[in-house]
Amino acid sequence: MYGLIAATNRDLPAAVSAGTFRQNLFYRLNVFPIAVPPLRERVDDISVLVEYFVGRFATAAGKTIRHIGKPTLERLKRYPWPGNIRELSKPIGHQ
Repeated sequence: MYGLIAATNRDLPAAVSAGTFRQNLFYRLNVFPIAVPPLRERVDDISVLVEYFVGRFATAAGKTIRHIGKPTLERLKRYPWPGNIRELSKPIGHQ
């Protein structure tokens, strides 16, 4: 048996009602919905995610980063995060 995980920020029931999303596809995808709040509502997760992404990018660049300053973390926590985790995970200068 195979599984599929699909994610969207669209209101699929509204899209089905508007005729912009196929009802039969929605029926097949809407088996086990999981609602994950946006990053801006999970401020406590930012520190852990920053550590993970900084470690990943540092390793890729052959660098060692041991500390993220408190002012940097506080600024990241105040940011509204319209792009959610994908935005946080982008290295600076990448679009």
